[in-house]
Amino acid sequence: MKLKPGINSNKLLGMTRSEAKMYEYDVLIENRIHIDKEKIKDLFILTIALLGDYSAKFCNNDNNEKDSLNELKDNLVFSAQFFDAYLNAKLQDENRDYYYNNGQCGLLFM
Repeated sequence: MKLKPGINSNKLLGMTRSEAKMYEYDVLIENRIHIDKEKIKDLFILTIALLGDYSAKFCNNDNNEKDSLNELKDNLVFSAQFFDAYLNAKLQDENRDYYYNNGQCGLLFM
């Protein structure tokens, strides 16, 4: 089964990116759009699965599946945009240290 972002996932990504921009431009909280942070957190499952799909295909090294690998590369952009927006929107909770490496912007993958 091949995973890929659908309409709802793209809407949630857009909301996350919007929240990041509102935070960047110091928009007052009462003037921001309402976003469901729990639904946005659900994108973690999809983005990590997309990374896993790409990694598995890449490590398989099957030359017959280069088209499939190129298609999965497009999903990497979705994952990268989500992680970037999520961190910039400051949506992380008490587990912030899990997402950051000693205050740096590097993600920790354990």
